[in-house]
Amino acid sequence: MVAAICIVSLAIVFLATRVKGVPPPARIVLAAGGITYPLYLLHMQLGYVIFTAVAPQRTSVVITCAIVVGAFVLAYGVWRFFEPMAHRSSREILIELAQRSGLRVALRTSALPSSVAAAKPTASLEF
Repeated sequence: MVAAICIVSLAIVFLATRVKGVPPPARIVLAAGGITYPLYLLHMQLGYVIFTAVAPQRTSVVITCAIVVGAFVLAYGVWRFFEPMAHRSSREILIELAQRSGLRVALRTSALPSSVAAAKPTASLEF
């Protein structure tokens, strides 16, 4: 599993150094950055558990490839669907707690460009 990740990572770095004048689209860069932490958590925890449970019974190359692909798909799902809900919920809870504590909460729009994401209100505390 580790060897496969190292080989894929080296191939990506190699390809990235060969492409000089064509920047990747912002959506791809955003997705690649967004899935890194969920991918790290899923491949380290879930991938290892699945690999140790199934690998003695099957060819480890097939299982490794399936785990890597599955981890990427799950990481994308976590980034795309779970994280926005968690951010929204935690922001609402924290704003409510701040207001209960007597702090003024000023809502402002995000600084992200509209091509990356639609501007959504975010909160900042004013003392």
